[in-house]
This record gives sequence, structure tokens and C-alpha cells, in this order.
Amino acid sequence: MKVNKQFKEQLRGPRLDLRRTRPTRKIAEEIFRAVDESREHLHPFCPWEKNDDSVESVLDYLKNKEIKTLEGERVEYGIFIRESGEYIGNIQAFDISSEKHSAEIGYWLKKSATGKGFMREALCILEKYCFLELGLYRVQLGCDTRNRASAAVIGACGYRFEGRLRGDRCNESGDSMGDSYLFAKTQPDYLKEMNPQRTGQYRVVRMQEHPGGLEEAIAYYHAKWGKKENYAFFEDAIRHPGEMPLRIPQFFVLLKGECIVGCCGLIMNDFVSRHDLYPWLCGLYVEEKERGKALGNMLMRYAEREAELAGFRELFITTDLCGYYERNGWEFLGMAREPSGAETRIYKKVTSIMNL
Repeated sequence: MKVNKQFKEQLRGPRLDLRRTRPTRKIAEEIFRAVDESREHLHPFCPWEKNDDSVESVLDYLKNKEIKTLEGERVEYGIFIRESGEYIGNIQAFDISSEKHSAEIGYWLKKSATGKGFMREALCILEKYCFLELGLYRVQLGCDTRNRASAAVIGACGYRFEGRLRGDRCNESGDSMGDSYLFAKTQPDYLKEMNPQRTGQYRVVRMQEHPGGLEEAIAYYHAKWGKKENYAFFEDAIRHPGEMPLRIPQFFVLLKGECIVGCCGLIMNDFVSRHDLYPWLCGLYVEEKERGKALGNMLMRYAEREAELAGFRELFITTDLCGYYERNGWEFLGMAREPSGAETRIYKKVTSIMNL
């Protein structure tokens, strides 16, 4: 396997353009403004922000970085929203090794751009470039153990948790060391994700990302949980997903290849009396012929990641099914009332994308 060190000037995704951060005053000014407006947000996990205290210091950084780029060891891209042209942060591959066919990815976003799925998209764009065009075999990412939002993004992009690195990084004051989480993905992992039809792999996606279209996903979910007279209700709810900081409601489908074989959702109340509890996992379903493969757990874990990314540490469900949820880590809380007055069981689960 040969590592390609001829870096592209621009990479494109559905909403974003990634553009090489050449050492020009224009991009230095944009980076400085983004960092300066987000210092409080960046400071706990990005200690380098204190060094970017002027346009000139950012320009010096870009010049030094460009030397590493010309040597084939590092490439950095500015993240731009295509529709508006707004610059929102950086993502880079560094420690690019021809011997190990590996690299590490690092990133940051300005505060006003967080919680909108931009970093997840940028990471997917860059990893595709690393595996398919640069010829890398392994890509890894690290993040501060306190940075739960970053860990959730990495986990949601399919990176495997490989361990905890003790004393791996300085804290923001520089007077003590903190721990990091290490995640990684290999080229075979990536190819399996990208070719589920060939591998038979299952995956969970938001309904808006279903390759068969949103209409098909809505119809599937409604067929499992709705009635003829309330299709419009389901359709309206699914077509209006939540934006950060809440990110709820959200609805998901489980795919085998491009065929839907299951579904679930996240909502703020599942038509029960306990309005003090939220959010709720709802509509969990797996086709009978696909059961016994832990696919229900796969759906639940995906919903847990989404809930945690939205800042929630607990998730709830209402069900009359006994035994199944207990076996999957849910705690029985007691009974609640449905609108009809009937009782229903409620369960709680503490969310954690890594079971730490």
C-alpha cells in the first residue's frame, strides 16, 4: 500500500467544503476571529487557543504548518458552510506515516457552529479522503476524557474505543496532566461501513439519511406504530427533527444493505403522565426474521449516543414488555399513566457511549 502525499486543495460534502488552510492573511484573519469569539468554549480542551492571540500569530502558525504539509506529514483544512461561505473551524490529519500507513485527526469548531452535525460531516469527509485517496490503513483520534461531546461525535462516526491514555495531556492551566480517550478506525472497517450491501452489515441512520428516501422511512415507521387516520401526524413529526441544543425529536431506521429492517425514535414525551422525565426512546422495532442478532440493542445504543450528544445523561422508555429491557441495562422505575388512564411500565437507562 502506497501513501499518497499529494494533498487536494478542497474536499466536498453534502453541506460543507473543506479548503486547504494556506498561509494567507485572509484565512489567518478568519481563523483568529473564530478563535477569539470562542475562547471560553475552546479553552478547556484546546490549550493552543491562548497562542492564537493575534492575526500575526495565526499567520505564523500557518507558515510553520505549511512546512509540515510540504513534507507530507500534515494537512489541514478550513471548514466552510457551502451555502453561506461561512468559516466555522479546522480539521486536520497529522503525523501522517508512510511506514505505518496511519495518521491522527484533530479538529475544532467555533461555538456558534456546534450542535448542528457539522463536525460529524467534516470528519466523514476527511476520513474518506484518508482511506480512499491518501491510502492510509489506520486513522485514530484522541480527546480529553472530560470532552463528552467530542467523544460522542467520534463514537457516532463508527470509531472503536481502544483505551484510556493516562496523563496524556496538560490541563488548561498547564500545571497538571489529564487523561485521553483513544479511538481508531482501519481501512477494512471503513470499507465495511461503505459497502453494507456487499458485506451484509447492519447500520443505523437518521431517517433523513435513508438512501431510499424520507418518504419510505416515514411509511415504514408509521406501518409499525401508527393507524390509517394518523399518518399526517407521524409525517409532520418526522419531517421536523430537533436542532441543537436539544436535537430531539429524531427518528432512525436500521438498514441491512439499503433495506429497512427496524426503527426507533427519540422524543421528549411518549404520551405518559411522567412529564418530569425526558427524553424517551420510542418506536423500537426489529423485523421478526432479523431478531436474535442484538439489533434492538444496536438501535438503542445509537439512540443513546444521540441523547448524550444532546447533553442528556438519562434515557427513558415506556413498555409492557418485561425482561427484555432489563437484560439490556435498563432499570425499572415504576408505573406511569397513559392518556386512557391505563398503567404502563417505565424504565431508565444512564447513557454512556463507552460504558465508562
